[in-house]
Amino acid sequence: MFFVHLTIFHSSLINFSCYSLFDLIGQLEVHGRKRLRTWTKLSTTAYAGQSWLLVSEPVDFKSGEKVILTGSERPGSTMGGGFDASSNYGLEELTVLGTSADGLNVTFTTALRFTHRSEIVNIEGRTVDMRISIGLLSRNVVIQGDDVYSDGDLFGVHTIAFMSGIYRMENAEIRRCGQAFNFGRYCTHRYVSFISL
Repeated sequence: MFFVHLTIFHSSLINFSCYSLFDLIGQLEVHGRKRLRTWTKLSTTAYAGQSWLLVSEPVDFKSGEKVILTGSERPGSTMGGGFDASSNYGLEELTVLGTSADGLNVTFTTALRFTHRSEIVNIEGRTVDMRISIGLLSRNVVIQGDDVYSDGDLFGVHTIAFMSGIYRMENAEIRRCGQAFNFGRYCTHRYVSFISL
């Protein structure tokens, strides 16, 4: 894993060269390891208490990587033990234990907290895909703000390309990013330039 770790000592030092990774007139290329796919759907319902699930397309998730599993709950539902405002409607972040050789079975270090109903239904002659999604959060290239100050000061890393700068990013993860109360200081930003994400 490759980290770009940026540190700032005080948020009063705000300017373009501080706590930013930027490109003015050159080219900034950030390329992580290519993956088989980073987002797919479950092929069957995954039940609370299970520590595995089946996906509809092969994935190459590795042990220790983080994934997000969307929820199928809605306010007032009884799925997963009833509605709980802290449940984020069944959304779960999980750590991968392993993936089967064919890439269709993913196992986790902990059991699912919620049932994730995943099905294709027919409603009045129309086919509706109601399958739950699973997405890979982890990447082998990480650009992140400081462990101490980013969260507390709401002043994280900022990447930008402006003027004639070229900025290409793929298969990279950005953490502790964005700079609160500073217009245009998003996690990643382009200003009158060419950007390819």
